[in-house]
Amino acid sequence: MKDEVLLFRQILSSYSNNQFDRDRSMTTKFPLFVILYILLSVGHWLHGQDRTDVRLAYFETDVTPAVGDPLAFGTAQMVRDSLSARGIVLVFDEKPVVLLAVDWIGIANEGMDVFRSQLAAAVQSTEDRVSVHALHQHDAVRCDFLTPKIMNDYGDSELYYDTSFLHTAIQRIALSAKEAMQELRTVTDIGYGQAQVHRVASNRRVLDHHGDVKAMRWSYTEDFLLRHEGQGQIDPWLRMVTFYEEEEPLVGLSYYAVHPVTAFGDGIVSAEFVGIARQFQEKKRGYPQIYFTGAAGNIGVGKYNDGSDKIRFTLATRISMAMDEALRTTRRKPIRRSQISWKTESVYLPLADYMNRDSLEMVLTGKTPDPELPYLRAIGSLAWWIRVHKEPYVRVSALRLGDVQLLSLPGEPFVEFQLAAQRFFPDQNICTAAYEEYGMGYIGTKEAYSQGGYETSKMASTLAPESADALMKAINEVLTRND
Repeated sequence: MKDEVLLFRQILSSYSNNQFDRDRSMTTKFPLFVILYILLSVGHWLHGQDRTDVRLAYFETDVTPAVGDPLAFGTAQMVRDSLSARGIVLVFDEKPVVLLAVDWIGIANEGMDVFRSQLAAAVQSTEDRVSVHALHQHDAVRCDFLTPKIMNDYGDSELYYDTSFLHTAIQRIALSAKEAMQELRTVTDIGYGQAQVHRVASNRRVLDHHGDVKAMRWSYTEDFLLRHEGQGQIDPWLRMVTFYEEEEPLVGLSYYAVHPVTAFGDGIVSAEFVGIARQFQEKKRGYPQIYFTGAAGNIGVGKYNDGSDKIRFTLATRISMAMDEALRTTRRKPIRRSQISWKTESVYLPLADYMNRDSLEMVLTGKTPDPELPYLRAIGSLAWWIRVHKEPYVRVSALRLGDVQLLSLPGEPFVEFQLAAQRFFPDQNICTAAYEEYGMGYIGTKEAYSQGGYETSKMASTLAPESADALMKAINEVLTRND
């Protein structure tokens, strides 16, 4: 506790102050020696090329909306923390791979399409090698271009989307990635470390003795008894991957599964406690930090959020302490091109029974109101219906870095998916980033759809229970190594 208090004060202070010819003879006499010498030299050179010809570029762009702009919930009244998009371009074969984390609530449908196409063009790669994730802070913006088009037929999309800002932000991110390619650094080593995060994450779904959801423990829960229910199923580990050029760390990537939300809806733009922890680590370490939110669909901070003004810094302190410990336990290994691969699997996630275009349009016109499906959710569901009938598949991918795998998942999947991946592949260090394609909403376990609760209701998920099996199969495919 003493260490936590000291670090809390450091973070608070940091945050307040600031808101990377003899040979020829031998050839004649010993032609076999010369041949062997050449073969050994070429082999040594190829080994060196395999080891060192891995390059990386880091890029970062401010993506903060202006005061008066629409947020996911309400309108921006002030900016507490600036929002950023942070990514890497990794070059290890003929086409670069892009990993990007954005301080927005979600990126969906045509928003994801534009992101992928522009980033792929910027780094001269292909869209299937671009992975874009939101961190899912709630006092941030939604990114989509299909949903606003539908809204224009039923209401005022400008209340919820500033498409001009979104297009401009994506263009600036792509330009930043393109410019970063001029300053590629050599990656010689990969480091992996992990540490437990204490008193941050708790399961949002509080179950009764029958295994059904008896109550939802939201990010902030006033009910004292509900807040103090058991922690529930979580993944307590924060995982960290660091790229090195010899002894110099180039960038650190952190992965942890929790909704990064303490409060929202007051119009105060914020990168939340994960943004504060990231900023503090960056200032402390002196090199870039990227944070990814894991499979946190059913994971929040409700048990440990007391609603106080300082809680963001308290939670940031606890995250930062885990980052410190993960870095301390990091084990470095040389990395070669032959140890790096990118694998993608396309998967169809079956739609829920209520996902019918005619019935959704009847809800939107008011002809058949559905109390379980309010206007905004119905709009989002219709957008996903249209997207699926244009392109049925979503993507699951994994970047292999030796015995480390960076797993990318769509939607808001439950933590059980990343726990299962770790259980099925115990010899691999799996770091899960979720919130890629956001359009389908939550992805619960198959059992969860019969337990009740918010995440698997019409309000939150467009998918059928069978989607869980489909997603798990795709995860297994991308994590299975072919070497």
